[in-house]
Amino acid sequence: MTRRDRPLEGGALRFVFDYVDPGSYLAAAMLDRVPRSRVASSPVEWVPLELRPPPASRPDPGTPEWAGLIEAVGEAAARAGIPFRAPPFVPWSRKAHELALLAAEKGCFERVHQTLFEAHFVRGMDIGRVDVLAGLGGECGFDPAEVRTVLGVDRFGPRMDEIRAALLREGIRGVPLLQANGKQLAGFKDAAELTAFFKTL
Repeated sequence: MTRRDRPLEGGALRFVFDYVDPGSYLAAAMLDRVPRSRVASSPVEWVPLELRPPPASRPDPGTPEWAGLIEAVGEAAARAGIPFRAPPFVPWSRKAHELALLAAEKGCFERVHQTLFEAHFVRGMDIGRVDVLAGLGGECGFDPAEVRTVLGVDRFGPRMDEIRAALLREGIRGVPLLQANGKQLAGFKDAAELTAFFKTL
């Protein structure tokens, strides 16, 4: 991610994502690896959308649909030279997003954002667990005890609910989704499709 990227602000390029979605990880990693127009090179507005918010069941990595997505992302990541490790499980992502919101509040969103994606899709960590997130927060300069406290009291839970409700009102129910200049690109995309999209902006 570039240092110009920031969460939930008025950037020219809007990116709706989930930290446990392989397509979101790949598309985010590709942003700085494909040619981007002047508009698409502007700051990114990162908008979180949980795939399966509790109490909904978590995605089953054993289903053909999920296995196919993992295979497609793995192949595209290999072609692009992007590290990718198929996670053995799919955790709920609410607490990971809450940690990112805490980081945004403290002005260090970028580092935590990238760390969360890589923790799940490169290091194979369970980013649904508060103790794991506290450790990752510590790697990014946070006091792990503060992270555990903030996540434990669901401080950013209402904000996540507000964001989700606003997206649903717009008719947005899936990730990844890129939007700019009234145009959008939805679903898993490879580098060629991302490049083509950026050329239209």
